[in-house]
Amino acid sequence: MASYAADLTAHLAATLSSLSPSLVSSSPGTPSSDLQASTSARKHSPEDIQSREDQLKAVLAKLRPSGASSSSSGPSTRPPAASLSAVDLAALVDGAFPPFQGQAAFPLSRQTETVELVTLAQLAVAAYGVVLRTLMDEAAELELSDQYWSGLESEAWNTALYLVQTTPNRAISLATVTATRLRQLTTASLRTSGSSPGERPSLFQLNTWRRALPPSLFLTSVFPHLAGTSGLPSLAELDKADSDGEVSTADPGATSALSLSSATRLTRQTARSLVFLTLSPLSLTRQEIAQRREGIRRTRDELAQRIGELTLVASESDAGDKLLQNDDAAASKAAKEELQRPPGLAQLFTTQTPRTAVPSHKETADLSLDDVKQATWQTLIHLDGVLTPASSSPTLSATSLPPSTPADLAHSLSFLLSRTLPSHQHRFVASSRALAPPSALARAWPTLVTLPLASLVLARAVYHNRATLRQWLAEGYEAARGFALDWVVEPVRKILDTLRGGDEGVALMGRESLRSDLESLERMVVDFARDQYRVEGGELAQLRERARQGDLTTVLKAWEQDIKSPIRSAVSGSLIRTLLIQVQKVKVDVALAMDGIEKMLKSQQLTFAFVGVAPSMLVLAVLGRWMRGLVRRDGGSKKRRDVNRRCWMTLRQLDLLLSPPRSKRPRSSSTTTTSSSSSPSSARALTQGYLLLSLSSLRTYSASAHFPSRDTQLRAAFLDDVRALEDGAALAGNEERRVLVGRLERWARGLGWDEGVRA
Repeated sequence: MASYAADLTAHLAATLSSLSPSLVSSSPGTPSSDLQASTSARKHSPEDIQSREDQLKAVLAKLRPSGASSSSSGPSTRPPAASLSAVDLAALVDGAFPPFQGQAAFPLSRQTETVELVTLAQLAVAAYGVVLRTLMDEAAELELSDQYWSGLESEAWNTALYLVQTTPNRAISLATVTATRLRQLTTASLRTSGSSPGERPSLFQLNTWRRALPPSLFLTSVFPHLAGTSGLPSLAELDKADSDGEVSTADPGATSALSLSSATRLTRQTARSLVFLTLSPLSLTRQEIAQRREGIRRTRDELAQRIGELTLVASESDAGDKLLQNDDAAASKAAKEELQRPPGLAQLFTTQTPRTAVPSHKETADLSLDDVKQATWQTLIHLDGVLTPASSSPTLSATSLPPSTPADLAHSLSFLLSRTLPSHQHRFVASSRALAPPSALARAWPTLVTLPLASLVLARAVYHNRATLRQWLAEGYEAARGFALDWVVEPVRKILDTLRGGDEGVALMGRESLRSDLESLERMVVDFARDQYRVEGGELAQLRERARQGDLTTVLKAWEQDIKSPIRSAVSGSLIRTLLIQVQKVKVDVALAMDGIEKMLKSQQLTFAFVGVAPSMLVLAVLGRWMRGLVRRDGGSKKRRDVNRRCWMTLRQLDLLLSPPRSKRPRSSSTTTTSSSSSPSSARALTQGYLLLSLSSLRTYSASAHFPSRDTQLRAAFLDDVRALEDGAALAGNEERRVLVGRLERWARGLGWDEGVRA
C-alpha cells in the first residue's frame, strides 16, 4: 500500500515527466558559460553525446518506468523511486555523475545539459520522498514505543513487571556508581595534603560506605531519571562537592560562603532524598515511564515539525495568496517575503498544475529550465535544513545561486544522501535508544529464570504422585468416556432413529395386548348371552359389535337381576360370571387409556429427545469455548479491539487538530509546544506533521487484515477520503475541515471503531 510520501513523490515525478518534453525540446540557455559549452561540444563526437543521453535515460528508467504515463500517479501505482533506499539512490547519483571528473564534469552539449538537469530534478524528487519517508518511519517507531510505555503506565501489574525486568540493569548501574564513588573517595584522599595511609578510606568501615553511597546517590543510581528532574545530586555533583570540601580543608583562608553553600545544598538534597525514600518503587518506576513518554513526545514534535515543513512547501504559494488578501500590513509583508523566496520542486510543480491534473503545453510555457535548476537547488537546501539539527548550521550554502554545472549539483545531492541523511539517522538512533523499550532479553529473563525452576518443581511433584495421578487419569478417562457415550452419542443416535422412524420409541404396553383383551371381552359377552339368554344368529353379531364399542348392556342387566338374590346367583354362578366380565371390561378400559398415553408420548418423542440431550450439549459448548479461549487466548478479538481503539483515538486526534480553537495540541504537553506555536507558520507545520502521522496509521489499517471488507472499491474509497485530508486539511477553512472529518466519522461508525472503546 502506497504511503503519503510515495503518493507525493509519484505526483511530482509524473508532473516533471509531463514537463520534460517541452523543456528538452526548447533547450534553454544554461548558467554555464557558452564558451565552455561550445568547447565541450567540439571536443566530443555525436556518438559520445548520444551515449551520455542514453546513460541518463537509463537512470530515468530506473526511477520511473517509461511505460508509465504521467497520469499514473494514482493510489494504485507506486513507481520504483518510492521504494529506493538512500544508499541505492546515492549510488544511482554517483553512477550518473561520478565525482572528481575535472573538465569531464561539464555538459557535452546544451541538449545534454538539459537532460542532465531533468534527470537531477527527478533524482531530487526521489530524495525528497526518501527523506519524507525516513522522517515518517522514525515518527512511527516513536509511536510504537509510546504505545508500549502507555501500556506499562496504565496498569500496576505491567509497571511491577517492568521493574522486575529492569532489576539487573539497575543493579549493574548501582554497582558501577558505587565502585566509581569509592574510587573517587580514594583518589580524593590521596590528593589531600598531609594524608597518611591510616587516613585513607577503608572498605571495612561503615562510614566509608555511607560516604560512598548516600541515600540520594542510591536513588539516582537505581532511578536515573531523578537526577535530572527532582534535584537529587548525581555522581558528578557529589564528586564536585567533595572537591569543594577538600579545597576548603586544604586552604584555611578560603571564604566561608562556599562551605555555607555546600552545607545548604547538602541539607536540601538530604531532604529531597528523605522525601523520595517515602515513595514506593512502583511510583518511582511510573515517574520514569512518564519521563520517557515525555521525551518521546518532544522528539515526535520535532519530527512532526520537519514533516510539516516538507509537505507544506507545495502549498506555500496558495498560503501567500491568502495572506496577501489580508488587511494586516505585517501579514502582507510576511507573505510578500515568502513569495519572493525561490520555490522548490514541490512548490513549483504543485503551483504549475493541480494535484490530479496533467499539464498541457500552454500551462508549461512559462516554466523554463533555469526554474527547474533553481528549484532543484532550493529543494536540496530545504532537505539539508530539515535534516540538520537546530544547534548546527546547514551543510549546503543557503544561497539563491545554484552550482554552475549539473555535476556540482549532483555532488551536493550525493552528499545529502550519503552524509547528511545517515548523520540524521545516527542522531535519531542515539536519541531514541534511551526512549526505546527494553531489549527482548531484558523482557524475557524473568520467564527464562522462573520457567526451569517451576518446571523442575512441577516435574518432581508429578513424579512423587504418579500413582495418584495415574488413577485420576483413568477415572477421568472413564468419566469422560461414559459422558460421551451415555449422554452424547446414545441420545443423538436415538434422535436420528426417531427421525428415520426406525425406532418405536416409548412403549407402555405390548403391541397385541389391547387387541387380545378386547377380543377376549367380546367372546365373554357373546358366550354369556348365548348361555344365559339363548341368543343366536344376527343378534350375537350385533352384541359382539356393541361389546367392541364398550356397550355391556346385556351383562349389566343380568348383573342387576343377580344382585337382587346374590346368594342364589352366586350358587348358580351367574353373579360371579358377570362380575368377571366387568373386571375384563375394566382391564380393556385401562389398556385403552395406556394406548392413548403411549400415542401422546410418541408424538412428543422428538421433543423429549432434544430436551434430554440439551444439558450434555450445553456442557460440550462451554467446554469447547473454554478450550478455544485457551488455544487462541482471545488474541484475535482482543487485537481487533485494540486496532479499533487506536483508529478511534486517531479520529479523535484529527478532530482536535482540525478544530478551530487550537490553543491546545493533542498528544503533547511538553514545553516546546508553547514555543513552537508562537509562530503561525510553525503551528501550521506542526499541525500538518501530526495530521500526516495520524493519517498514516489509517493507511496502515486499510492495508491490514483488520479492515473488515475485502472489497477493493470500498478500500479505495476509504483511501480517497484519507488523501483528501492529507492534501487540503491544513490549509482548508473550518467548514471544509468539518466536512472532511465528518467523512471519517461516518467510516468510523460503519467500520465499528467504537467497538474498541465500548470494550
